[in-house]
Amino acid sequence: MKSKVQCQEPISNPASLCVAPSWLNKLTKTTNTATECTFPPGSRRVEYEDLDPAQKELEHILATMKRDSTGMGISHLGRDGIYRSLTADRDVVDAVPFPPPLVKAILDRFPYNEEAVKGFRGVNGTNTPKEQWYKPLPGILPPPLEEEHREEAREGQDDYRNWYEERRKKIEAGIFVRRAACLMSDHDLGPEAMTTK
Repeated sequence: MKSKVQCQEPISNPASLCVAPSWLNKLTKTTNTATECTFPPGSRRVEYEDLDPAQKELEHILATMKRDSTGMGISHLGRDGIYRSLTADRDVVDAVPFPPPLVKAILDRFPYNEEAVKGFRGVNGTNTPKEQWYKPLPGILPPPLEEEHREEAREGQDDYRNWYEERRKKIEAGIFVRRAACLMSDHDLGPEAMTTK
C-alpha cells in the first residue's frame, strides 16, 4: 500500500523527515518480528544485539514514544532536531530532542539522500529550547492531513485504537519487543554524529 499522506516523502525535503503515519504500519501489517530488508538493494537487516548504541536508543524511543491514538498521526523529525509525534492537525503528542547520533540513526533507516545530509548536518535537537519542543517555530511542521486522507484512515480506526491501547499497557508495564532494524544507508553527518559500540 502506498501512502498518500500529505507530508514530505521521507527525506525529500532537507528541512524535515516524515515517517509513515501510525495507521499505515497497522494497515500494512508491518510487525516487529517480520523485519525484512528488501528496499533499496543493499539494505541490511541488523539484529537488535548488533545495533550500535544510537540505533538501540532510537529503537527504545520508537517503542515508547506516545502516539496519536486516532491512528491519523505521523512521526516527524524537524530541522530543529526534535522528533515529534503529531496528530492529523499537527498538534504535538510527544517530542524528543535528537542529538547528532540519533539524527544519523533515523536517517540511516531511509535510502541515502544528499539533500538530507546537507539539511541535517550539524543539527542538534538538544540545543532547541524546551518550550519549542511542543510549540515549534513556524515552518517546522508539515501541513495538516487533508480530509480525503482522514477518511481513508477512519476505516481502520477502531482496530487501531484497540491495538494502540494494548501496546500502551505493555509499554507502561515495561514490555516491548527488541527488534531488528533495516539500515538502508550510511549518512555522513560529520564526526559529532558518529557512535561506537
